[in-house]
Amino acid sequence: MGWKTVKDHYDIKHIVQVDTRKEYGDVPVIMIGSPYISDIIVIRISDGKIVKRYKDNYINKRLNELQPRLDEDEKNGKLKELIDAKDNFGKLLPVYYIGDHKRIRLMWCEHYGYPNVTTEGTLMYENEFYSKLKAAKYHLLRNTKMNWGRWWRYNVKMRFDEICRQFKIFFKYDLREIWECVYVRCWGRFFVKKGGVK
Repeated sequence: MGWKTVKDHYDIKHIVQVDTRKEYGDVPVIMIGSPYISDIIVIRISDGKIVKRYKDNYINKRLNELQPRLDEDEKNGKLKELIDAKDNFGKLLPVYYIGDHKRIRLMWCEHYGYPNVTTEGTLMYENEFYSKLKAAKYHLLRNTKMNWGRWWRYNVKMRFDEICRQFKIFFKYDLREIWECVYVRCWGRFFVKKGGVK
């Protein structure tokens, strides 16, 4: 992918990650940022264009120096070449990711823990990435049980309340009418046909 090549080439000390966000057109982008603002500078991977530039010239000296270099390399096409280049990683370690689909997925990284990223450029949050498979299974099972319990309590309680409400409305207003209907249609008809009613 080339996100690490970009990071190493410009010697970026900030967090560099790859993400797909709606505000940037739902396409993969390289985001350079901090723990508080993840998208200070955003580069689109498909064409190497800078989607969001660093504007606060007086706050961060490193980003002040980085932005003109990125702008220059965007114009001459070098930024796109860096993105298309193959990333070189050192010793890779297995890391287990629990995503939105509640499945454990094996990924690789150079260093464990936040704010490090995987080889795919995913930022490793503490509650989603685990260095041991046993820990990932435990947390997945625990979260699944908790979510199931919440779902069960919420849905059953809501449905039970709705049934009770319908039951109260039904028997409060329609019990006499139902009884008359049953009597007339069943017992009344039977007795009339047999000559039981005089």
